[in-house]
Amino acid sequence: MLIGPRTCIRKRGSFASASAAAALVLAMAGPQAAAQSTSGPWRGFVEGANAHNAQALRIGGSLDWPSSWKLGPVRIAGYTEVTIGRWRLEPDARLDRAYFTQVGVTPVVRFYGGETEGLFFEAGIGANVIAPKYHSKHREQGSTFNFGDHVGLGWRSSGPAAWEATLRFEHFSNAGIREPNPGKNWTELRLGAAF
Repeated sequence: MLIGPRTCIRKRGSFASASAAAALVLAMAGPQAAAQSTSGPWRGFVEGANAHNAQALRIGGSLDWPSSWKLGPVRIAGYTEVTIGRWRLEPDARLDRAYFTQVGVTPVVRFYGGETEGLFFEAGIGANVIAPKYHSKHREQGSTFNFGDHVGLGWRSSGPAAWEATLRFEHFSNAGIREPNPGKNWTELRLGAAF
């Protein structure tokens, strides 16, 4: 996912195929495999991110999906997030702008080793608008619309006021919809809590 536009499209196709397969397995598991989330469904978060010649600060909210599914020792759950953030270019990377605004919506699937708490792995892909169109001395995106795909590893506490911390690796690109499309890779630390 992090190599280039052509590879990115192929990988997204694989991700889409894997997502479709996971949805089919969940549907076949039936309602007896579903369970309600143990914490509050609404979460708020703040996230700091770092990339080559740039930093970002993002805030947002997420809504846990109402059910989760147990498949062997793994519990599959998910959430949908809405994010707004500011990207800041370092002075030596700037052309005419220092700041860019990002707004996004992303569905995310999580995999737990037990219930919907403790250690988890997650993956998601969503739609983002980065405005104005991202550009620096080193790269330029061909469109304001970009996909944001990420993987993450984190920890979620238990109870109705659960908190969580996640280390995420995220790639933004437009999947070759419009050239140029070099993409931007971020390392992110997110802290969130239920409310």
